[in-house]
Amino acid sequence: MRAVFYNALLVILIVLCAVSLFITVRWLIYVLKEKEKAFIGSFQTLISSIIFVAVFSLMFFLEDNTRWVYGLTALFELIALPPSCFNILTPKGICKGLSLKSKYFPVSELSYEYSGKNVEMYFKDKPKPTVYSLLTQNTNTVKMLADWYPKHDYKNPIIPDETENKGEEE
Repeated sequence: MRAVFYNALLVILIVLCAVSLFITVRWLIYVLKEKEKAFIGSFQTLISSIIFVAVFSLMFFLEDNTRWVYGLTALFELIALPPSCFNILTPKGICKGLSLKSKYFPVSELSYEYSGKNVEMYFKDKPKPTVYSLLTQNTNTVKMLADWYPKHDYKNPIIPDETENKGEEE
């Protein structure tokens, strides 16, 4: 029974390493290919990814039989930290790392708003926003977000239209 568990865990970890490697390579291709880009990330994702790497690093020291599997997994997850925590903003939209078909979430399907130091990104298909908290005040990020809608002639649904905004009544 224990051998079956270890074999299943081994297969899951190998798949996890393959997916991490694929996402990292795609992310690096975007980083090198895109001339105009900005990075935006989530503090919660960064913390959870670091905990994930720490767990597999700890397992490396605790388990003797499958030490190499845990060490390899920790290494792959450490390499995958930047793409798992930081999205790439481009004039076309947000780069997708895992998708094989489409390369971007297009600007037309995104809207955003600043809430304090965070950026809340609204995707057309999701009812809840994705909250980004890292690199949101970076000059490149602010410029990229400000340029998205006018460059593509889209109206940001979060920002009220100037003609409809009555302002304060006197």
